[in-house]
Amino acid sequence: MVLRAVVLDVPDLTWSAGAPAPVLVASEDRTLFAFEHTDGQARIAEFVGCVAVRFGFPNDEAQHGHPLWNAGLSFYAAHEVSDSPWVSELRAIEAVHPMAAALPFPEARHFMLTFHDSMMEAVARDVAVVSRHRSVEDAVGVSAAAVTSGGP
Repeated sequence: MVLRAVVLDVPDLTWSAGAPAPVLVASEDRTLFAFEHTDGQARIAEFVGCVAVRFGFPNDEAQHGHPLWNAGLSFYAAHEVSDSPWVSELRAIEAVHPMAAALPFPEARHFMLTFHDSMMEAVARDVAVVSRHRSVEDAVGVSAAAVTSGGP
């Protein structure tokens, strides 16, 4: 396999090149994020079975400096990274646990979402949109309640 970023076609997981205002809300049990959809409303999506997440740098003006830029990474899209060194690193760390599976995190996938002012990455089993809302502010409130109470 070769390290690549492949654009994903996930229903309803699209945002504008403008300011989609992504917000990450996470606990040990759930990892949700809210963002402004291309239709002007907001969505909540979930990194299902999330093992690790990172959010922030780089923005769209520096993405061309990312190691995956010439390997499929593109602006304003959801990607899956094949042959991910991050997944390999997490598996190696978990492997020292005396009860670790022969292959830790067997369903782990590396997701990379490129926004206007930031990038969000997660190692998880899947990513899916779970609900729609009038605004990002509403979606953030619902997300915060969901990660603390196990809601939607």
